[in-house]
Amino acid sequence: MEVGEFVMYRNDIGPYWVHALFTSCGSRFPGTSCICGIAIRSKESLFVLRTCEKISRTEKYFLQQPVVSLTYCDKTDMVIENTNNNYKIILPIATEIQFSIARRFISVISIKPAVKDINTAKGLCGVPSTSKDPSDDFTHHDYGPINDGQIFADSWRISSEMVDEQLFNEEPEFLKTDNDANNSIVIVDNNQNNLDLATYCSCDHPYWSTDSLDDVNSVQCNLTESTEQCSEPSNSFDSFVQYNSCFQPLPQPQRRRRSANFPHKISKHSLNNNDDVVDFKPLIYSDDVNGTEIESSSTFRNGWTSDGAYTICFNSINDALQNDMYKDYVDTPVDKFIEACVKDIEVAGDTTFLTDTVNAMVTSILTELVKTESLYTKKSADGSQTLLEYFASGLCLNNCNDNGLCKSGVCSCDNGHVGEDCSYNTTSPPTGISLPFDGECKLTIRACETINVFGEFLTTSVWCKRRHFQILENELLYTPRDELVLAKYRNPFMLTLNLPASRKKRSVNKAVWSEGYDISFSYDGQNFGEETSIIIYDDLKYSCNTTTKTCISLIVDESADETDTKKDVIMILAPVAVSVVVIIAIIGVVCFKLMTKASKAKIASYGDEPNQKTTSSNNQKERENTVSELEFNLEETTDVNVFAMQCAPRKENIDVWNGGYKTSK
Repeated sequence: MEVGEFVMYRNDIGPYWVHALFTSCGSRFPGTSCICGIAIRSKESLFVLRTCEKISRTEKYFLQQPVVSLTYCDKTDMVIENTNNNYKIILPIATEIQFSIARRFISVISIKPAVKDINTAKGLCGVPSTSKDPSDDFTHHDYGPINDGQIFADSWRISSEMVDEQLFNEEPEFLKTDNDANNSIVIVDNNQNNLDLATYCSCDHPYWSTDSLDDVNSVQCNLTESTEQCSEPSNSFDSFVQYNSCFQPLPQPQRRRRSANFPHKISKHSLNNNDDVVDFKPLIYSDDVNGTEIESSSTFRNGWTSDGAYTICFNSINDALQNDMYKDYVDTPVDKFIEACVKDIEVAGDTTFLTDTVNAMVTSILTELVKTESLYTKKSADGSQTLLEYFASGLCLNNCNDNGLCKSGVCSCDNGHVGEDCSYNTTSPPTGISLPFDGECKLTIRACETINVFGEFLTTSVWCKRRHFQILENELLYTPRDELVLAKYRNPFMLTLNLPASRKKRSVNKAVWSEGYDISFSYDGQNFGEETSIIIYDDLKYSCNTTTKTCISLIVDESADETDTKKDVIMILAPVAVSVVVIIAIIGVVCFKLMTKASKAKIASYGDEPNQKTTSSNNQKERENTVSELEFNLEETTDVNVFAMQCAPRKENIDVWNGGYKTSK
């Protein structure tokens, strides 16, 4: 019932570690804790699934998008399989870790030890041995076997001082010290094929060490013989992890480092695709984690009693599991599961955790059944399947609600139903849909050819309805026809959707600022959930908003600036030019008046000369000079009389007195 990070399993020969993360189940369940994370280390590789953002004793804080990632170094470090939110991870020594997810919590963690775990593995799950002697199970982290269960449990808590052992950090220490720059962080999916990975299995005839592995695809394994590796990977493991060499240097964008712009949110990319990005929030601890433990409720409520809880638990477990099918092969402590179920009802005040109890019991039974070698060879009554297959077909949760077939403990749902127990109808769409960075895809950061979609997806077949639009300066333009495409399933919390190449050329008459898609999702291709929007844009030119589907231009219009500059120059020069013209006009008028006055004065002086009679035959009658008959004469002269008369009358054959001489011009 404590909170924090705890060691479930540890075998230092790998090293191989399995850590679980516990937090409050919620305010309705005071003093209880639920699992919200699991981290599995295999040598220098690390798989992490985390659904919580903060660890607390009183409240639950779920991530909007759970973390599902793998930091790997070698492709043989682990095999990962996921079916309907049930995970199976196999280590190189054949140890199997299984866990299930329900209501965003991890409801079950089951670890099936391998031969090399005998007397070497330890942790909260105890010490595996060839006998059922539990005396060594309470093995202290530092001091070996003890008798006190609480001290034993506390010793496997990872405290804040144990930095070297923490696995839920943004960057665990063992990854820093071992080739930090070359470890590869990838986003986990289930669409990778042809992986040359070690798997472990059983066959229907014994394998001897002298036989060639080329002749068989599986080997006989048990708890007392050394485990051999299969020559080929089993087809039953639909692995969903992207692998690459630890020693291949990562491109710069994929290297793990803190973001100065997003101190509480960083992005992780897959190895070779910068579009494969998710939002990542580091794990934080609430202040109440180190406070006084809150006591759990010790009385039944909501009308429940001890007898009523026992009755519902007994009937539910026996209805879900047919004990007579496996009781001769598995010694299952049914009474302990019923006791745990009753305690859950006392704490929760309802049957919230009943399904988890049944799930844990089914996992425990299957784990024991697969250890029994004879079940692989003995046939059922009709001879159509082995006893192991026969037993496993009756160990599905709620018997698949009669909406599917149970195979090896996993429901195969009929058409129209999905979910772990086939209880979910496909007419209801997926829930919790969100997009990284609120649907904004900036072309300076990503190619924007794909986008990851977050949510809760109960099946691998999810349809997407895609509506394309373009954002113009003052208009939102939709493409007439919608598209229906099948999204790529990555894991129970993430899909990847391809985005077609840019269609901006369609709007030839108007500039397209950005484009995007309204997307919605469906299980049956007919009933879709609410739409959410993606906008793809060049963030050097525009700033866009997915909520309003609008963009603001960041471009400075240089042509407009040039025009404005020209206008400003014209506005400045125009008054200057007018002023110059006016000044010139004034000067001209003044000059004209002065010259006119001087001309009149000279003409007047002519009238003062002695009256002479004209004797030449060419003499003409004198007439008055007009302005048009005046000629500007600016030639320099030393003659005082000529210099004084700047404007000479243009009249032929007039007498001019020059120093006492009379000259005709």
